[in-house]
Amino acid sequence: MKYLSILLTLLFVSSVYAVDLYQQFTENFPPANAEREVYLGDQMFFQRQGQYKDCITPKFDDGVRLLLTDFNVVANKPACKEKPDSKHYMPTYANSIQSGSPYRYKLKLKNKRNKLKLCFVNTGKCLKRNLTEEDFDFSPAFIATSGSLSQEIEYAGKKGNVLTFEYIEAKEKLREDVEDGRNIVKQFEVDLNEGSLGAYKGAVFEVIEATNAQIKYKIIRHFPER
Repeated sequence: MKYLSILLTLLFVSSVYAVDLYQQFTENFPPANAEREVYLGDQMFFQRQGQYKDCITPKFDDGVRLLLTDFNVVANKPACKEKPDSKHYMPTYANSIQSGSPYRYKLKLKNKRNKLKLCFVNTGKCLKRNLTEEDFDFSPAFIATSGSLSQEIEYAGKKGNVLTFEYIEAKEKLREDVEDGRNIVKQFEVDLNEGSLGAYKGAVFEVIEATNAQIKYKIIRHFPER
């Protein structure tokens, strides 16, 4: 059943984004010309660069201790194979701190007699809990390219016939222990008295309906690819 689920997920990713695992591509969401409705403060659309990888995402927090060092697993954060034929999963976060410095230890998922064990490679330590397939999400995860720029627009409200939006540009980081290179937030407005089209940084969208709490819109053109 697990492998059928993984196969269906892979087919879904391939059909929606027309990409294969480990293929670098630019993702734009949502699709152009599709109507969508979001609430105040919600993300309207975005562009990001990266690839989908074969990952496991634990649904639990746990850890082990070796001498004076802790090794941790964090819920809802993926660990991914760096190459399609890799045997181990590299976490997208620092799962150990040693002498004040963050480290990432690869994980290995062992299956013996239908019982799963999650182990930290090269440490000889595994989580003590007994695990099942239900403890993990085996779906491929999108991993942003380190150093690439993501762009997004959020809805920030309405005053009279003037709509306010926030443009957010951030330098992606592969690991959470690495500081962001830059994070830019700018506001811009759309005056409905002058028309229903909004444009910023090359992206164009049409406002269909808007209140101070929500907006219905569709993307005419995404951000130009860098």
